[in-house]
Amino acid sequence: MGKKGKDIDLKLESIQSDFEIGDYRSALKKIKKSLNRLQSTIAKQKHDAETINNFFFLKVSEGECYFHLNELDKALGSFQYILDRVEVNEKSLSLISAINQKIGKIYLAKNDLQNSKIYYKSAIEGFLKIKRHDEALNIGQLYLNILQLTREADLNLVKKLEKASKKIKDKEKQERYNTIIKFNKITMKGGKKLFNDLSSFLEKSKNKKLSNSLVLNGFNYIELEREQKAMLLEQCVINSEDANGFNDVFKVILSHEFTWRDLGKWQNSTKDTLRNEIDRLVGSNVLVERAFGKNLKRTLEEQQSTELSWDEIEMTLKIMNQFDKEDPLYKNLLPMITDQISMKTKIKDQVMDYAMDIFRKKKDWCALLSILSVTLSSGKQTYQKGVDLLPRCKNKDIRKKFLEEVKNLKDALNLSDAEVSSLEKRFLP
Repeated sequence: MGKKGKDIDLKLESIQSDFEIGDYRSALKKIKKSLNRLQSTIAKQKHDAETINNFFFLKVSEGECYFHLNELDKALGSFQYILDRVEVNEKSLSLISAINQKIGKIYLAKNDLQNSKIYYKSAIEGFLKIKRHDEALNIGQLYLNILQLTREADLNLVKKLEKASKKIKDKEKQERYNTIIKFNKITMKGGKKLFNDLSSFLEKSKNKKLSNSLVLNGFNYIELEREQKAMLLEQCVINSEDANGFNDVFKVILSHEFTWRDLGKWQNSTKDTLRNEIDRLVGSNVLVERAFGKNLKRTLEEQQSTELSWDEIEMTLKIMNQFDKEDPLYKNLLPMITDQISMKTKIKDQVMDYAMDIFRKKKDWCALLSILSVTLSSGKQTYQKGVDLLPRCKNKDIRKKFLEEVKNLKDALNLSDAEVSSLEKRFLP
């Protein structure tokens, strides 16, 4: 091996070390330098197969760095560069399938479900051709999730995945794949027997925790009557074997705002089981569990305002921070948490800063405006931040509430009647 070859090997080791500690900017700098050297070698026709392999490896690594740095379009460019230059044959199918998977992941991060679906499907079919069944099935889970979100069916590919799962030697893993595939076959088929099919699925499934999770997460798109969902929820409570198994049940109760009235047809023993689990949370020494339990009681008992402490508000915000702003659970907790904050006579700056940081990162401008309405008395700087957010918030009620607070505090904010009137004309047409 020549000096250049040794230098590249050392660079690859150094890049790998950067990846392991998450220093993607440092890795990217080294990758670009190595790519320039290899491109120069290739341009001079002084390269061998190892040089080409190193070049493609670095190009993949470049795309990975851009992805982790959230520069998605640049990551897409790196991976597309490879696809455009790799000759399609049996030897390259593994690389092409892996790149298609990465591109699918980028489009998913961009919330472009249609393109994500296309590339994931290409990756699945590529891995199936070279009998890499495990990889195909792993990507298949993501592909099926997207189909659920887009309300589409692909029974032909589901059959291929079902066939591939039979090739998996690990029985536990095989059972997991079979459970996911069976659930998707049921929901894709739909029809009048959907409720009965899902009830049977929950009852007969060997993996109770997984089947619970699939059905409960499917409540966001499965087309069933509310009463039917309540009955499936009861089966999920019966299936829950430990405290961890109740987490998905609790999330559904909060996100879909189920009340004891909705659960009226449940067996008394099942109701008692649920009450005991919620009481366990409410009495917990762990703040996040206690806040979660109080929110559950508030929802089930149809209470408008169970006052939370500042610590419990902070824990609820931490729960919300785990979810996308479009998630039903996030949407359900948001008005409750803004109401809780507005009830407080004394503001706790640390929690308010944390709330604003969450909403800013999620680009939830209306939630941020709601919080600023509460803290408006703190001065002109807060007022100006709120005014800047008014055009971004599409919720008329939240804009109105902010402007009402501005009107009430106009003297403290040194605003004239004309300035307040001008804002109302602009943002409350």
